[in-house]
Amino acid sequence: MAWNDSAPRDRAAAQILTVFGSLVTAASCILLWSTLAFGRFDDVTRLGIPVWLLAGLGIGGGLWIVWRGIAMYRADQSPRR
Repeated sequence: MAWNDSAPRDRAAAQILTVFGSLVTAASCILLWSTLAFGRFDDVTRLGIPVWLLAGLGIGGGLWIVWRGIAMYRADQSPRR
């Protein structure tokens, strides 16, 4: 298998996606926890989206980003240096 010049860039992009997705998931979990802990189910954003719904979508989106980063990293079949 030949050396792939774009492989280090692809691996770095996959790692950045994984870290970013983890941060989004963690922030959304904190937002959801604070909404549930204080019982503020009627709070909405300026756009009219309930905060608990926004937090749930953030958790799902963050986990999807993490999954894509892991899939990108594992799909790289180039040899390591």
